[in-house]
Amino acid sequence: MSTLFCSRTMPAISFVVLASLSALLPVLAEDCLPYDNQGSCKCQLASNPAMGLDLTPIKSQFANKQVSYTGIEYAWGPCGEELDFSPDCSPDNKAAACRGPDPEQPRGLWSSLGTETSAKFKVDITGEQVTTIVTYTGGSGGSSSTFTLICNETSNGTFEYLGQLEQLYMFEITSNATCLVAVTAPSGGSNGSKLSPGSILLIILAVAGIVYFVGGVAYQRFVRGARGAEMIPNRDGWMRIPDFILDGSLFVISPCRGKDDDSRSRIDYKPIV
Repeated sequence: MSTLFCSRTMPAISFVVLASLSALLPVLAEDCLPYDNQGSCKCQLASNPAMGLDLTPIKSQFANKQVSYTGIEYAWGPCGEELDFSPDCSPDNKAAACRGPDPEQPRGLWSSLGTETSAKFKVDITGEQVTTIVTYTGGSGGSSSTFTLICNETSNGTFEYLGQLEQLYMFEITSNATCLVAVTAPSGGSNGSKLSPGSILLIILAVAGIVYFVGGVAYQRFVRGARGAEMIPNRDGWMRIPDFILDGSLFVISPCRGKDDDSRSRIDYKPIV
């Protein structure tokens, strides 16, 4: 059975607190990057790829548990659970969060509050407290949702709906399955540890330069018996680089110059008629 959590609206003070956290945490927190092709369920800290979030236990922690109230129901499935509430929350739409129909409208339909593939994670670590904000976008009618995940080692999981700001729906999850854990991404799976081609090229050039200089100095000193500045490899060539730059610059700008002291030919420009 798909994971389904439902709850009533919390007091207004809780709503204000969550709204403040939702605004501040994305600014203060650090990115948690998806890995293992499970961007909606697993992520690694950008600053420490060995640690991250794995929401897989959520799936079993709340398996076959449904809670319903007289109000509107909300469902959350972060790890590929098939939330099957037609039409926008069908498995084909890969909804991560869903909103039930208004009980005052019997023919109302479930709507999506964001897709799995749109999941963005921000993690804030303050002392021993770990708080994660997960944002989903691309829901029905432009709706989105944020889930504040609070790490609590002694909690088996609670789900609370805290309110709505226009098209943004806000929730709070407290669970021991939302704490940071040691993670290991498969080869090439960590988005935070990959080097770009440009970085690799710079590293190769730096290593080659060091080998060239150290090897050249050693050769000049121990094979040719050079001393001081004479130990610099290809010293004469390096000293002539400023002359080469000057000659190249003069060659480039020479078509725009007139005769000079060296009697170089001048280009005669004619006015455009």
